[in-house]
Amino acid sequence: MLFSGSFIDFTDNSGGRGISQAELYFALSFFIGALAFGYSCLPKNVLLGLQIFIPLLYGLLMLLRFKVELSLFLLFLLNLVCGFVLWLILRYTYFSKTLITIRTLIFSVASALVLGVYFKLLMSLLKQAKGANTFMDYFLNALVLFIFIGVGISLAILIITRKDIKEESKNLREDEEDDDF
Repeated sequence: MLFSGSFIDFTDNSGGRGISQAELYFALSFFIGALAFGYSCLPKNVLLGLQIFIPLLYGLLMLLRFKVELSLFLLFLLNLVCGFVLWLILRYTYFSKTLITIRTLIFSVASALVLGVYFKLLMSLLKQAKGANTFMDYFLNALVLFIFIGVGISLAILIITRKDIKEESKNLREDEEDDDF
């Protein structure tokens, strides 16, 4: 909303023929959250399924909303490549032990660059005339989004880690009590 000017502009979807920034950012947040959850809690096959299924689902939903002649294959391929690159950034920043102190910064900047390029490619795929938004607008919007996503993932990791530590200390105490008998 910061760069859109108003809440109305942020949620406007061009009379039902387009996708608003709010819808796009919600979908992207869900995708990144699903990948982070899948990496932490699900088998690798399910994670791979999420990486393929969600971009396909988003491609279908985008086709329904755009109401223009567009190839599902090209849209799916663009979503898939963007999703895979975002997954790699997530995997090698948030789940890397060496980048723990600067992972939000690296994740946010790298992901914002990828999303800025995605927006430009999507606009060219949709054959949109050069609009008012520049790459810097896309980048700054995406940067704010990924900062919030990064903070959310950090909080989730903190909560999970604290829970694991509590369970581990409880198990250690129970083992010590069993040894006393």
